Amino acid sequence: MKVARILGHESLDTTATVFFGSNTRKKLLKHLQVTRGQGEDFLLLNQDGDQIKHRTVQDNIKKYALVTGITGVRPSPHTFRHTFAKMFLMGDGDPYVLRDLLGHNSMSTVVLYLKLFREDLHQKYKGRSPVDWLNGIKVRRPDVQRDLPFDVEMQLGN
Repeated sequence: MKVARILGHESLDTTATVFFGSNTRKKLLKHLQVTRGQGEDFLLLNQDGDQIKHRTVQDNIKKYALVTGITGVRPSPHTFRHTFAKMFLMGDGDPYVLRDLLGHNSMSTVVLYLKLFREDLHQKYKGRSPVDWLNGIKVRRPDVQRDLPFDVEMQLGN
């Protein structure tokens, strides 16, 4: 697995960590060989060899969404980031790694994503609590029972 630090929008002064495999590395190196000397330090160039503009990216995403039949969502770079964040978290991704991948300095935005996807995460982890695994075997804890005002008896899983 390879890692690159990518500079964000010039006015934001941010970087993001990007992890990629060997196939992506090969494609990037081939792309850089073709574009070397053009566009200074920019990875994505327009047909004239200049830095690609944000509006061009937005227009292309919208065009490809229409071509592929994607409907019901606003196709935009922000929607890509939002969808990536949800898929990453639903795929058991570490929220701290997500913060780095999205280029955030704090966890505040990731916490917003966690709150936004709370119901989806609840459904995903429903029945996965260790307490849910505890059924089938009865355990009597007389030592605990003395300290509590109720009878302690648990069902433990197989």
